[in-house]
Amino acid sequence: MLILSDAEVDALITPDIARQLALEAYRAHAARHFPPPGRLMLKQATPPAGALLLAGLGGGAEMVTKVNTHGWPGGAQAPRRTSSLLTLWDLHAALPRALLAAAAFNDHRTAGGLAAAARLLAAPGTSRLALFGAGKIARAALRAMSAAFPLAEIRICSRGFARAAALARAEAALAPVVRAVPGASEVVDGAGLILCATTADKPVFPGDAVADGAVVLLAGATRGDAREADDALMRRACVWADDSEDALTKGGDIRLPLASGALTPDRWMGEIGALPAPLPPGREIRVFKSIGIAPQDLLLARHVVAQAETLGMGLRHPMFGEWDAA
Repeated sequence: MLILSDAEVDALITPDIARQLALEAYRAHAARHFPPPGRLMLKQATPPAGALLLAGLGGGAEMVTKVNTHGWPGGAQAPRRTSSLLTLWDLHAALPRALLAAAAFNDHRTAGGLAAAARLLAAPGTSRLALFGAGKIARAALRAMSAAFPLAEIRICSRGFARAAALARAEAALAPVVRAVPGASEVVDGAGLILCATTADKPVFPGDAVADGAVVLLAGATRGDAREADDALMRRACVWADDSEDALTKGGDIRLPLASGALTPDRWMGEIGALPAPLPPGREIRVFKSIGIAPQDLLLARHVVAQAETLGMGLRHPMFGEWDAA
């Protein structure tokens, strides 16, 4: 079995590859080319911890399973720690083909999916990006968006201004202007792309401040009672997601405005992968809600493992010994 570290996985993925494979995954998922995936959330109160288990079949001899875990090893008031492992299985042999540390993998996968959706919904020349969040997903998303669009200005806002300023300094090469901004209204003013990668459970910007024709990408708030966008935005928006079923139950950004009437059923457009081509520019606001789908994991893991095998990267471990050849 092949074993790959986070650093090795990171070295094998580029923003362009992550975006291209995410688009392929969205379209395969919308066309139901793969069997239905599995998703299980586990939580406990003492000690506080949780895990998200994802599994998907490839429609042939492949299966991907991934476990994302989080806990508070220093106590409930200390910083949260997260970790992730992914296994790519050969079902014909009934053996795991590869085991991947998946922290960097998850960042690339999520960022690539956001960029793929943005390329379907936004004008190709869109040049002003507003980013909410300053964590690792936000950093990966910045790089993915700068690879997908000719960005001239990036504005960053987070709950801690110092973190936003640090991210702006670290990623200053991505655009002629990269700056931290303290106010949510100022961040979104005139932005053609607005990307939220936060841990917030309440709206992080005023929807009334968003310009006509903007594209809003929502990557956080993956619970049915949490949201990053408000009703004022949803009253003006057409909305897509990567997966309809999960978006309507686990995506508070869609479930809550549908329940309140702010988002009417005719403006809930369904799965992004059903779009056959990029949309022409329009005056309506377009929103994409990212929940995460197993085909993204499968296609990206397949790429990483194939590249590693070609380049001779990673550790080979005879984990099952004589059973490997059984």
